[in-house]
Amino acid sequence: MKDGWDDGDLELIAIMEKRKDGWFWAEYFDDTSKYSGKPSVCIDCHKSGADSVRAFSLPR
Repeated sequence: MKDGWDDGDLELIAIMEKRKDGWFWAEYFDDTSKYSGKPSVCIDCHKSGADSVRAFSLPR
């Protein structure tokens, strides 16, 4: 999960989840989803592995 702020106002929330068929991404702006699923804008930035993302599992 990441969040984006602008002058103290929350602008976006982005999540990524590892699933059996690969990664799932979603990015929300103002209570609406702008990207979800496997959008190329997310895949292209994360595919190199040089994005400093640290993944961990949450208890179910």
